[in-house]
Amino acid sequence: MISRNTQKVLLQIAVLAGATMLATSAYGAELTLRGDMEVIEDTIYLSDVFNGVPLDTDGILARSPAPGERELFRVHDLEDAAERAGHTWANDERVRRVTITRASHAVEADEIATLIERTLVAEGYGDRFNVNLSNRSYVLHLPLDQAPSVAIERLQHDARTGYFEVSLSAPGLGSDLAPLRGRATAVLEIPVLSSQLPINTEISASDINYIEVAADRLSQGMVLDASELIGMAPHRNVRAGQPVRRSDIGALIVAEQGSRLRIAYQVPGMSLTVIGEALEDGALGEVIRIRNTTTHNVFEARILGPGTAEAIPSLAASPLTVSMN
Repeated sequence: MISRNTQKVLLQIAVLAGATMLATSAYGAELTLRGDMEVIEDTIYLSDVFNGVPLDTDGILARSPAPGERELFRVHDLEDAAERAGHTWANDERVRRVTITRASHAVEADEIATLIERTLVAEGYGDRFNVNLSNRSYVLHLPLDQAPSVAIERLQHDARTGYFEVSLSAPGLGSDLAPLRGRATAVLEIPVLSSQLPINTEISASDINYIEVAADRLSQGMVLDASELIGMAPHRNVRAGQPVRRSDIGALIVAEQGSRLRIAYQVPGMSLTVIGEALEDGALGEVIRIRNTTTHNVFEARILGPGTAEAIPSLAASPLTVSMN
């Protein structure tokens, strides 16, 4: 059984608790500051900034800044907001301002460039592109409470210069995104030598690798297809892994300048042979100048293979006439 004194004490506690509840209801709560905050939704509530805000008296402080942006709230703005909701804030923290940041999904420039490249490929502009935004530090901030989905609304691309303008859209951002500009250069896969070959060494398929090069970095006269290399030979030093100029290669030379050749001449009823000296390098099937080693007369002949050639009848009268003497 509870004593009379205990009953008095319990009654006093109940009265005090009831008075406290009435005071809180009548005069609001004493709030304390949370400090700088990061919010997710598009609305900032008192409870985002203050501790001790009752659920039934929570109120809207302001609209949230754009995703990834921040906004400063000064002391008098916070005091006014607390007072309008019926609460008090003594600012025991002695703060001068509070920063509220809107959390976001950050979509970097590289991700946007990849999206633009895929769109260009899908629209048939090419197979590979090197895409650069004019603002390479650009970041698109998307709401954290929305799916991070970016789409291209419109893309204008000049295939000749590579310059483009693109309009993007994303959930929660509306249609106020400024267009982005940049340049998308086609990327080509070209053949190169896998190792540096000696001059006048026949190039085979096993000697070829491939590299990717932006089209605007290729100069005129570069080899673009492996068929231009296979069966040919370097006519000067060509570095491995570097684009090959057509002027750096040529047909395999089978008759070097100064070498001796057996030159055949055939006409109906006559077959003759002379020995000549090549006055210039000659590839298979190429016509070069030959000097008869006996008469020193110069004529032209077509290279048939290493050490052999055939005189061209219309041009061979002089060497053959001498060889019959």
